[in-house]
Amino acid sequence: TGHRSLPDERLEELRDGLRSLLEHIRSTVTAIGAHHRSVYANEGQATLVAVSPLARGADRLVAGEAVSLGYALDVPAPYDLVRADPELADETSGPGRLYHSARARFILDGLREDVQAYIEVGRRVVDNSDFLIAFWDGRPAAGPGGTAEIVKLARYHDVPVVHFHTEGPGPITLWAGADTVEAPTIEGVLPKITRLLELALVPPGADGRVKGHRTSNLLEKYFRERNPAALRRLFLGKAFAIGTSVIATPMSMKIPDLPGDCVAASQAAWRQDWAEAHLPSALTDQVEHKFL
Repeated sequence: TGHRSLPDERLEELRDGLRSLLEHIRSTVTAIGAHHRSVYANEGQATLVAVSPLARGADRLVAGEAVSLGYALDVPAPYDLVRADPELADETSGPGRLYHSARARFILDGLREDVQAYIEVGRRVVDNSDFLIAFWDGRPAAGPGGTAEIVKLARYHDVPVVHFHTEGPGPITLWAGADTVEAPTIEGVLPKITRLLELALVPPGADGRVKGHRTSNLLEKYFRERNPAALRRLFLGKAFAIGTSVIATPMSMKIPDLPGDCVAASQAAWRQDWAEAHLPSALTDQVEHKFL
Protein backbone atom coordinates (compact mmCIF):
# COMPACT_ATOMS: atom_id res chain seq x y z
CA THR A 1 0.00 0.00 0.00
CA GLY A 2 1.16 3.54 -0.56
CA HIS A 3 0.70 6.91 -2.14
CA ARG A 4 0.13 7.40 -5.85
CA SER A 5 2.73 10.17 -5.92
CA LEU A 6 6.23 9.53 -4.58
CA PRO A 7 8.80 12.35 -4.32
CA ASP A 8 11.24 12.24 -7.24
CA GLU A 9 14.20 13.18 -5.03
CA ARG A 10 13.68 10.11 -2.83
CA LEU A 11 12.53 7.62 -5.43
CA GLU A 12 15.88 5.84 -5.91
CA GLU A 13 16.48 5.68 -2.17
CA LEU A 14 13.04 4.16 -1.64
CA ARG A 15 13.57 1.74 -4.52
CA ASP A 16 16.93 0.58 -3.13
CA GLY A 17 15.45 -0.03 0.33
CA LEU A 18 12.52 -1.91 -1.15
CA ARG A 19 14.77 -4.09 -3.29
CA SER A 20 16.99 -4.94 -0.31
CA LEU A 21 13.89 -5.96 1.67
CA LEU A 22 12.50 -8.15 -1.12
CA GLU A 23 15.89 -9.77 -1.74
CA HIS A 24 16.29 -10.51 1.97
CA ILE A 25 12.84 -12.10 2.19
CA ARG A 26 13.60 -14.20 -0.90
CA SER A 27 16.99 -15.40 0.34
CA THR A 28 15.73 -16.15 3.85
CA VAL A 29 12.70 -18.10 2.66
CA THR A 30 14.84 -19.98 0.13
CA ALA A 31 17.33 -20.95 2.83
CA ILE A 32 14.59 -22.14 5.19
CA GLY A 33 12.97 -24.19 2.43
CA ALA A 34 16.27 -25.80 1.45
CA HIS A 35 17.12 -26.67 5.05
CA HIS A 36 13.69 -28.22 5.68
CA ARG A 37 12.99 -29.65 2.24
CA SER A 38 11.81 -32.94 3.75
CA VAL A 39 8.90 -31.12 5.44
CA TYR A 40 7.70 -28.99 2.54
CA ALA A 41 6.30 -29.96 -0.84
CA ASN A 42 8.24 -29.26 -4.02
CA GLU A 43 11.57 -29.82 -2.27
CA GLY A 44 11.04 -26.68 -0.20
CA GLN A 45 10.95 -24.35 -3.20
CA ALA A 46 8.68 -21.50 -2.15
CA THR A 47 6.42 -19.37 -4.32
CA LEU A 48 6.79 -15.77 -3.21
CA VAL A 49 3.91 -13.49 -4.13
CA ALA A 50 3.50 -9.72 -4.26
CA VAL A 51 -0.08 -8.53 -3.77
CA SER A 52 -0.62 -5.16 -5.45
CA PRO A 53 -3.67 -3.31 -6.83
CA LEU A 54 -1.31 -1.73 -9.41
CA ALA A 55 -2.35 1.85 -8.76
CA ARG A 56 0.15 4.44 -9.90
CA GLY A 57 3.04 5.18 -7.57
CA ALA A 58 3.88 2.82 -4.70
CA ASP A 59 1.75 -0.11 -5.93
CA ARG A 60 3.52 -0.29 -9.29
CA LEU A 61 6.93 0.31 -7.73
CA VAL A 62 6.56 -2.71 -5.43
CA ALA A 63 5.02 -4.90 -8.13
CA GLY A 64 7.76 -4.09 -10.63
CA GLU A 65 10.62 -4.74 -8.22
CA ALA A 66 9.03 -7.94 -6.92
CA VAL A 67 8.39 -9.40 -10.37
CA SER A 68 11.96 -8.56 -11.44
CA LEU A 69 13.18 -10.64 -8.48
CA GLY A 70 11.07 -13.66 -9.40
CA TYR A 71 8.02 -13.02 -7.25
CA ALA A 72 4.61 -13.92 -8.64
CA LEU A 73 2.01 -11.15 -8.75
CA ASP A 74 -1.60 -11.14 -7.54
CA VAL A 75 -3.74 -8.11 -8.44
CA PRO A 76 -6.88 -7.25 -6.45
CA ALA A 77 -8.61 -4.34 -8.19
CA PRO A 78 -11.55 -2.11 -7.21
CA TYR A 79 -12.87 -2.02 -10.79
CA ASP A 80 -11.92 -3.09 -14.32
CA LEU A 81 -8.48 -1.52 -14.54
CA VAL A 82 -7.99 -2.28 -18.22
CA ARG A 83 -11.06 -0.29 -19.23
CA ALA A 84 -10.17 2.60 -16.93
CA ASP A 85 -6.43 2.87 -17.57
CA PRO A 86 -5.08 2.67 -21.16
CA GLU A 87 -1.58 2.09 -19.77
CA LEU A 88 -2.68 -1.20 -18.25
CA ALA A 89 -4.53 -2.19 -21.39
CA ASP A 90 -1.32 -1.81 -23.42
CA GLU A 91 0.62 -5.05 -22.97
CA THR A 92 3.79 -3.41 -24.30
CA SER A 93 3.92 -0.79 -21.54
CA GLY A 94 5.59 -1.50 -18.21
CA PRO A 95 2.37 -1.42 -16.15
CA GLY A 96 0.55 -3.35 -18.87
CA ARG A 97 3.14 -6.13 -18.81
CA LEU A 98 2.81 -6.35 -15.04
CA TYR A 99 -0.97 -6.58 -15.19
CA HIS A 100 -1.07 -9.24 -17.91
CA SER A 101 1.70 -11.30 -16.27
CA ALA A 102 -0.20 -11.54 -12.98
CA ARG A 103 -0.69 -15.01 -11.55
CA ALA A 104 -4.21 -14.03 -10.48
CA ARG A 105 -6.51 -11.02 -10.79
CA PHE A 106 -9.45 -10.38 -8.47
CA ILE A 107 -11.67 -7.68 -9.96
CA LEU A 108 -14.40 -6.10 -7.86
CA ASP A 109 -17.43 -4.68 -9.63
CA GLY A 110 -16.90 -1.19 -8.23
CA LEU A 111 -16.61 2.15 -9.98
CA ARG A 112 -13.64 4.49 -10.15
CA GLU A 113 -15.36 6.93 -7.78
CA ASP A 114 -16.63 4.17 -5.46
CA VAL A 115 -14.86 4.63 -2.10
CA GLN A 116 -16.14 1.33 -0.73
CA ALA A 117 -14.43 -0.56 -3.57
CA TYR A 118 -11.05 0.89 -2.52
CA ILE A 119 -11.70 -0.11 1.09
CA GLU A 120 -12.51 -3.67 0.04
CA VAL A 121 -9.35 -3.90 -2.07
CA GLY A 122 -7.29 -2.72 0.89
CA ARG A 123 -8.82 -5.48 2.97
CA ARG A 124 -7.94 -8.04 0.30
CA VAL A 125 -4.34 -6.88 0.34
CA VAL A 126 -4.11 -7.20 4.14
CA ASP A 127 -5.96 -10.55 4.23
CA ASN A 128 -3.54 -12.07 1.70
CA SER A 129 -0.28 -10.67 3.07
CA ASP A 130 2.30 -12.00 5.51
CA PHE A 131 4.00 -8.59 5.43
CA LEU A 132 2.55 -5.25 4.42
CA ILE A 133 4.97 -2.83 2.72
CA ALA A 134 3.73 0.74 3.18
CA PHE A 135 5.04 3.81 1.36
CA TRP A 136 3.42 6.40 3.59
CA ASP A 137 4.05 10.00 4.61
CA GLY A 138 2.89 9.22 8.16
CA ARG A 139 -0.13 11.50 8.02
CA PRO A 140 -3.77 10.54 8.68
CA ALA A 141 -5.72 9.24 5.70
CA ALA A 142 -7.34 11.85 3.50
CA GLY A 143 -10.36 9.58 3.19
CA PRO A 144 -11.62 6.00 3.62
CA GLY A 145 -9.38 3.37 2.05
CA GLY A 146 -6.27 5.56 2.16
CA THR A 147 -2.77 4.35 3.00
CA ALA A 148 -3.07 5.25 6.70
CA GLU A 149 -6.30 3.26 6.96
CA ILE A 150 -4.71 0.18 5.39
CA VAL A 151 -1.71 0.41 7.73
CA LYS A 152 -4.09 0.68 10.68
CA LEU A 153 -6.05 -2.34 9.46
CA ALA A 154 -2.89 -4.42 9.07
CA ARG A 155 -1.66 -3.55 12.55
CA TYR A 156 -5.09 -4.35 14.01
CA HIS A 157 -4.86 -7.84 12.47
CA ASP A 158 -1.22 -8.32 13.55
CA VAL A 159 0.15 -8.29 10.00
CA PRO A 160 3.74 -6.99 10.25
CA VAL A 161 4.15 -3.61 8.51
CA VAL A 162 7.38 -2.28 6.99
CA HIS A 163 6.95 1.48 6.74
CA PHE A 164 9.04 3.49 4.28
CA HIS A 165 8.65 7.21 5.03
CA THR A 166 7.98 8.98 1.77
CA GLU A 167 8.72 12.47 3.05
CA GLY A 168 11.90 13.57 4.75
CA PRO A 169 14.71 11.38 6.08
CA GLY A 170 12.47 9.54 8.53
CA PRO A 171 13.53 6.09 9.78
CA ILE A 172 12.31 2.83 8.33
CA THR A 173 9.90 1.33 10.83
CA LEU A 174 8.79 -2.26 11.35
CA TRP A 175 5.65 -2.86 13.38
CA ALA A 176 5.18 -6.49 14.38
CA GLY A 177 2.56 -7.06 17.05
CA ALA A 178 3.68 -5.16 20.15
CA ASP A 179 7.23 -4.78 18.82
CA THR A 180 8.50 -1.70 17.00
CA VAL A 181 11.89 -1.54 15.29
CA GLU A 182 13.21 1.70 13.83
CA ALA A 183 16.41 2.13 11.85
CA PRO A 184 17.88 4.73 9.49
CA THR A 185 18.20 2.11 6.73
CA ILE A 186 16.44 -1.12 5.85
CA GLU A 187 19.42 -3.16 7.08
CA GLY A 188 18.48 -2.24 10.64
CA VAL A 189 15.13 -4.04 10.49
CA LEU A 190 16.23 -7.11 8.50
CA PRO A 191 17.22 -9.21 11.57
CA LYS A 192 13.67 -8.86 12.91
CA ILE A 193 12.29 -9.77 9.46
CA THR A 194 14.43 -12.91 9.56
CA ARG A 195 13.06 -13.84 12.97
CA LEU A 196 9.46 -13.35 11.86
CA LEU A 197 10.06 -15.55 8.81
CA GLU A 198 11.63 -18.26 10.97
CA LEU A 199 8.70 -18.20 13.37
CA ALA A 200 6.30 -18.57 10.44
CA LEU A 201 8.16 -21.17 8.39
CA VAL A 202 10.59 -23.24 10.46
CA PRO A 203 8.81 -26.47 11.51
CA PRO A 204 8.27 -26.92 15.26
CA GLY A 205 10.98 -29.02 16.86
CA ALA A 206 13.29 -28.58 13.88
CA ASP A 207 16.15 -29.75 16.13
CA GLY A 208 14.31 -33.05 16.67
CA ARG A 209 12.83 -32.24 20.05
CA VAL A 210 9.87 -30.28 21.38
CA LYS A 211 9.95 -29.57 25.10
CA GLY A 212 11.90 -32.72 25.81
CA HIS A 213 9.90 -35.02 23.49
CA ARG A 214 11.10 -36.61 20.30
CA THR A 215 9.21 -35.24 17.28
CA SER A 216 9.74 -38.17 14.91
CA ASN A 217 6.09 -39.14 15.07
CA LEU A 218 4.16 -35.99 15.92
CA LEU A 219 1.30 -36.93 13.61
CA GLU A 220 0.57 -40.14 15.50
CA LYS A 221 0.88 -38.33 18.82
CA TYR A 222 -1.50 -35.61 17.65
CA PHE A 223 -4.26 -38.05 16.73
CA ARG A 224 -3.68 -40.21 19.79
CA GLU A 225 -4.28 -37.20 22.02
CA ARG A 226 -7.68 -36.72 20.40
CA ASN A 227 -8.79 -40.20 21.51
CA PRO A 228 -11.78 -39.66 23.85
CA ALA A 229 -10.78 -42.37 26.31
CA ALA A 230 -7.27 -40.95 26.63
CA LEU A 231 -8.68 -37.47 27.14
CA ARG A 232 -11.13 -38.74 29.73
CA ARG A 233 -8.38 -40.44 31.70
CA LEU A 234 -6.24 -37.30 31.50
CA PHE A 235 -9.14 -35.19 32.72
CA LEU A 236 -9.98 -37.53 35.58
CA GLY A 237 -6.38 -37.71 36.71
CA LYS A 238 -6.24 -33.92 36.97
CA ALA A 239 -9.79 -33.42 38.20
CA PHE A 240 -9.69 -35.90 41.07
CA ALA A 241 -6.49 -34.40 42.45
CA ILE A 242 -8.04 -30.91 42.45
CA GLY A 243 -11.65 -31.76 43.23
CA THR A 244 -11.37 -34.27 46.08
CA SER A 245 -11.97 -31.61 48.69
CA VAL A 246 -15.02 -30.35 46.82
CA ILE A 247 -16.49 -33.79 46.34
CA ALA A 248 -16.04 -34.67 49.99
CA THR A 249 -18.10 -31.69 51.17
CA PRO A 250 -21.78 -32.03 52.16
CA MET A 251 -22.80 -30.37 48.86
CA SER A 252 -25.26 -32.45 46.86
CA MET A 253 -24.31 -32.87 43.20
CA LYS A 254 -26.08 -34.89 40.50
CA ILE A 255 -25.70 -35.29 36.79
CA PRO A 256 -28.61 -33.89 34.72
CA ASP A 257 -31.68 -36.05 34.18
CA LEU A 258 -30.97 -38.00 31.01
CA PRO A 259 -32.55 -41.05 29.39
CA GLY A 260 -31.77 -44.18 31.32
CA ASP A 261 -29.41 -45.64 28.75
CA CYS A 262 -27.27 -42.45 28.75
CA VAL A 263 -27.06 -42.45 32.52
CA ALA A 264 -26.10 -46.12 32.60
CA ALA A 265 -23.48 -45.66 29.92
CA SER A 266 -21.97 -42.68 31.77
CA GLN A 267 -21.93 -44.58 35.05
CA ALA A 268 -20.24 -47.57 33.45
CA ALA A 269 -17.60 -45.43 31.75
CA TRP A 270 -16.84 -43.53 34.95
CA ARG A 271 -16.53 -46.70 37.01
CA GLN A 272 -14.16 -48.19 34.44
CA ASP A 273 -11.95 -45.13 34.57
CA TRP A 274 -11.96 -45.12 38.35
CA ALA A 275 -10.88 -48.77 38.35
CA GLU A 276 -8.05 -48.08 35.89
CA ALA A 277 -6.95 -45.11 37.99
CA HIS A 278 -6.72 -47.36 41.10
CA LEU A 279 -8.48 -44.79 43.25
CA PRO A 280 -9.01 -45.50 46.95
CA SER A 281 -12.34 -47.19 47.57
CA ALA A 282 -13.30 -44.52 50.11
CA LEU A 283 -12.97 -41.86 47.44
CA THR A 284 -14.89 -43.79 44.79
CA ASP A 285 -17.68 -44.39 47.31
CA GLN A 286 -17.95 -40.64 47.93
CA VAL A 287 -17.90 -39.90 44.20
CA GLU A 288 -20.61 -42.46 43.46
CA HIS A 289 -22.73 -41.06 46.25
CA LYS A 290 -22.41 -37.45 45.08
CA PHE A 291 -22.56 -37.97 41.31
CA LEU A 292 -24.50 -41.19 40.74
